[in-house]
Amino acid sequence: CAQVAAMDLVISVSNTTVHVAGALGIPTWVMAAEGRGRMWYWFRDRSDSPWYASVRLIEGAPGDDGWPPRIARCARDLQDWTRTRTPT
Repeated sequence: CAQVAAMDLVISVSNTTVHVAGALGIPTWVMAAEGRGRMWYWFRDRSDSPWYASVRLIEGAPGDDGWPPRIARCARDLQDWTRTRTPT
């Protein structure tokens, strides 16, 4: 828990760390699976989470094939995020 609390941002697939980060209010990006692999609590057609205000869901665009588009989107968004951050 302390390690997650020390993070500025958590990027992961759906797992326990994501839930801990969300509960702590840490900005968290979750690369959500599609189809049968998607957990019910991430819902569909949403980019936010009703459970955690700090969680953002990263989904592929319609027709995207698997994880590479999600990873590429995270990489682009992370570049933007780091540009807008002020050093602490």
